[in-house]
Amino acid sequence: MIETVQSKIPTTPNEVYIIKEDRYVSHAVNQLIRYDQLGFDTETYNKLNKRLHAFNPYEGGSIRLAQFATPEADVYVFDLMHLHDKRFLYHLFPNPYEIVGQNLKFDFKFLMWEYGIYEFGSTFDVMLADQVINEGWVAGSDNFIPVNLADIAMRRVAVDLSKEEQASDWWNPNLRDAQYEYAARDALIVLPIADVQKQLLAVQGQRAVAEVEFDCVPATAFQENNGMKLNPKSWLAVCDQKAHELEEVKLKLWKLVGNQNTLFEGAPTLNLDSRPQVLKAFENVGIKVPFNKEGKQSLGGQNLDAIAHLEPVKLYKSFVGLSKKMSSYGPNWVDKINAFDYRIHGSIRQIGAETGRESMSDPNMMQVPSRDEDGNLYRNCFEAEEGWVFIDSDYSQCELRILAELCRDPALLKAFDNNWDLHTYSASLIYKCAMEIVTKVQRGVAKNLNFGIVYGIGVMKFAIQANIPQEQAEAIMNFYLRQAYPQLGYFLEQQGRKTLHYMRAWTILGRVRRYAGDLTDKQFRAQVQRNGKNMPIQGTNADITKRALSLIYKQIVKRNWVKDVKMVLVVHDESLLESKPQYALEAEAMQKTQMLKAEMEFLKRVPSKVDSDITLKWYKEVKPEAVAPAMELIKQWS
Repeated sequence: MIETVQSKIPTTPNEVYIIKEDRYVSHAVNQLIRYDQLGFDTETYNKLNKRLHAFNPYEGGSIRLAQFATPEADVYVFDLMHLHDKRFLYHLFPNPYEIVGQNLKFDFKFLMWEYGIYEFGSTFDVMLADQVINEGWVAGSDNFIPVNLADIAMRRVAVDLSKEEQASDWWNPNLRDAQYEYAARDALIVLPIADVQKQLLAVQGQRAVAEVEFDCVPATAFQENNGMKLNPKSWLAVCDQKAHELEEVKLKLWKLVGNQNTLFEGAPTLNLDSRPQVLKAFENVGIKVPFNKEGKQSLGGQNLDAIAHLEPVKLYKSFVGLSKKMSSYGPNWVDKINAFDYRIHGSIRQIGAETGRESMSDPNMMQVPSRDEDGNLYRNCFEAEEGWVFIDSDYSQCELRILAELCRDPALLKAFDNNWDLHTYSASLIYKCAMEIVTKVQRGVAKNLNFGIVYGIGVMKFAIQANIPQEQAEAIMNFYLRQAYPQLGYFLEQQGRKTLHYMRAWTILGRVRRYAGDLTDKQFRAQVQRNGKNMPIQGTNADITKRALSLIYKQIVKRNWVKDVKMVLVVHDESLLESKPQYALEAEAMQKTQMLKAEMEFLKRVPSKVDSDITLKWYKEVKPEAVAPAMELIKQWS
């Protein structure tokens, strides 16, 4: 029933008005601003290289056509290559009407970069709406849901939308009628799609979720346009260091398990990238690799947990980790530095995970390593522009606060109400001692469990992370869930059961994640329970962060700071700004205020907290000596 809702808005254009002369612009704009809703789209081209597509404005891209469609199916196509006066765009953005489009982040990036338009009013993005309606089934996941306009049009309004002209010669001064018709239909089709989607969102109770996503689009576009500055010399030095560490690990492994006199499948030495060879090498030195749930010996990370204390296994896991870093964060990152502004611009997928979290690619700066033994090795390669500073604000234990809000465990609430160090407090409960005498090791054990419990950590993994015997880990986990925080334990248990019953999990705002599969499969059943416990926590964290981003962006625009304070990156619930020093202290206060405001919208019982630092380089954990140079720069401008 939910899939059969229909729209009364036409799916094909009634009249298409092609505006190629300035004298017709004013009349067209006056016609458009009469409506309370407009479909919007752009066609772009690369003005520097006609052979290249125009995916980004900071790579030479420019808007060729700007199309606006009315609910009566009239479409106005403005050919910007032929229009000398482009100021009419400032009369169309913002306005009281709702702008409807597909992947509006793309269009907004061009409007920001080329025309300095940063306010867009009320928006509705059919791509994001469809992802919300799909209840956590996102593109790139096992449950693949396409997000292109043609697929959405077929799924929601049963229209076969041709995309043959999408990559045509938009740079050509004389466009064909077919190109104008294609552009007009793309601008119109989003209106009936949105009409259907609004009905579906209402039935699902997810309209508020969609609105959080729509409000976040300008902030996401702003971030992509701004990018970050990467010091190529520093980055390549880190790559060389990691390559050297990798070679050292390989040599140690070869000495322990790679018998030089034995051929491994015709090779004179052990190939550590060949898992069959590594399994055979381990067997030769008496290491029995456990069998996985499929009954096969596996070198997967979790499967090796039981034998992780053995030196060859430790080295092999180190080899795998270093190899992954070399592959994911190698010298090729330097090649991604933009030739026009000398910054790196990643591509952000606003709904990039089933929980609603963002993801990033080309390159993935959200996953830049930050937990190395040498701390900020990779992050420090990202520097503020000369004469600028970074403002890094991070929610303090946001996911644990969300968990406390959901479970209302008295002991957990007490810790947050008193602003106690949660890990020290948890250790005092576990080890039954005063907080003043909790040791660093005990706090570390509690910290591993506090964070691990949010992600459904198992006994074996907890034991390895906390470096304690498995029997002790099991006893600590049982005490933690049954006696230290019994209401927390009860909530997680009930949440797991609820997820199995409904095959869905919800965030505080109402974002839905659904599951599909065979519940008689024990492995799948356990996965659903584990994910169902985590979804309300991680998903709510994503909702809070996106709400905060939209609030921060609106403040930057309101204060006319778009050239002085830049949003550059978000990593889960960490927000990074880059600011001119004379604005830094005010911008830091604004960022913290808006982040707290967003968190308090969701957390009604648990107090909110945000930590921030101002530095010249990007840090994970900031020490006073890293703050001093930035503060000295700020003093020079105050």
